[in-house]
Amino acid sequence: MANSWLPKTILYDDCYHVVKHIIDYFPKNFRQTPASTFLYHSSFAIDAYHYRNHTDKWCQQYLNPNENEVVKRFNTQSAEQSNSWIKRFSKQFSRFDDEHCVFFSP
Repeated sequence: MANSWLPKTILYDDCYHVVKHIIDYFPKNFRQTPASTFLYHSSFAIDAYHYRNHTDKWCQQYLNPNENEVVKRFNTQSAEQSNSWIKRFSKQFSRFDDEHCVFFSP
């Protein structure tokens, strides 16, 4: 996974708990796999939308999206913005099933 196409920086709204778990349990209580090793060596940041709600000092110091050079180049709120837009159509989408919708089908 070292030369993987996967991103080296992971954005997640609650990555504080994921990162703390990895730090606390890797490698002694974590089964070492290519995936767990990849996570251990990845950088993490909280997306900008959720970051303002994180008050823990450790979280603010190490998971700040404004301090991560990779993250600064992206709109980390795009998923939240898309969800906000699509939520307006939730009533219409609730009627979609495999018989009536090919919009989201592969």
